[in-house]
Amino acid sequence: MRVLFVCSGNSRQSISPIVAAQGLSVEKAGVTVDYFPIGGKGTFSYIRAVKRLRGLLRKENYTCLHAHYGLCGIVALLARRKHKLVVSFMGDDILGSRTGRGRVSGPGRLMARLNAFLSSCCYEHTIVKSAGMVLHSMKPESVSVIPNGVDTELFRPMSRSEALALTGWEPGTRHIVFVSDPSRSEKNYQLARSAVDSLGRTDIKLHAIHGRDQVQMPFVYNAADALLLTSFHEGSANAVKEAMACNCPVISTDTGDASWVTADTVGCFIVPPDLSAVAGSIVSAVQFRITKGLTEGRSRIFSLGLDSVSTAGRIISVYQRIGK
Repeated sequence: MRVLFVCSGNSRQSISPIVAAQGLSVEKAGVTVDYFPIGGKGTFSYIRAVKRLRGLLRKENYTCLHAHYGLCGIVALLARRKHKLVVSFMGDDILGSRTGRGRVSGPGRLMARLNAFLSSCCYEHTIVKSAGMVLHSMKPESVSVIPNGVDTELFRPMSRSEALALTGWEPGTRHIVFVSDPSRSEKNYQLARSAVDSLGRTDIKLHAIHGRDQVQMPFVYNAADALLLTSFHEGSANAVKEAMACNCPVISTDTGDASWVTADTVGCFIVPPDLSAVAGSIVSAVQFRITKGLTEGRSRIFSLGLDSVSTAGRIISVYQRIGK
């Protein structure tokens, strides 16, 4: 089986770590994965990519195409010949991009409707990251809910003192990590910042972690007192699963599948997007980390089949199903 991943990025090295990790997990299961990065930025880059992809597909044979994100799905749709097409929607592309106030923008709403329409009538199969992303217009038989899996060999518990040394963080300070780009309005960084500031505690520090190499992230989670996620919406937040695989406490708004992933895990908190609620949960998480140390999040990840080996198997089953 040979699959072509169509994805954003200027080169194989610059594609999303999420897409790269999924490709690696599928390859480990015996599938050959090639990559077609769209290249460049803006609308014209996607238009030019259609011609380049057509040229590649005339020369190479693939079992199917797997596009990641809605725009890449459109490129693959316009370029394909007789190839079966799987499209993974990751969040904004089906839920709509948000403004700084948490409202879906006009262009975001239109793009989400277009993606939902194409899913129902043009794609052989659609993968979404959480049940909340399954829309009524989608055909149930051609939609699968498959969250991104977490590499449990990379993301695992380790000595906190070692992790603190590797991050260079002060051992006497309580560290809260916000693992997203603060400039992305849907991530609602301002709520995280305001909640920490409202505590007025010099011993609690908020770290905005963005653009760091994946191999460094286990040190971040193991050094942290808690992961804080305040997003207006998510598909299935990878940071939540990565933190849980390290047995790190999690504080999250009720977005995507966070409630399901963290359910019944002591030391994990689902909170409304409210300043006092988030601030109170930060104090609770810090206290948990001081008194209890680790959650049992890692066990929860395995019990839900959210490790990368399990999710790779489900993705491959989709390839096999549409290939018949």
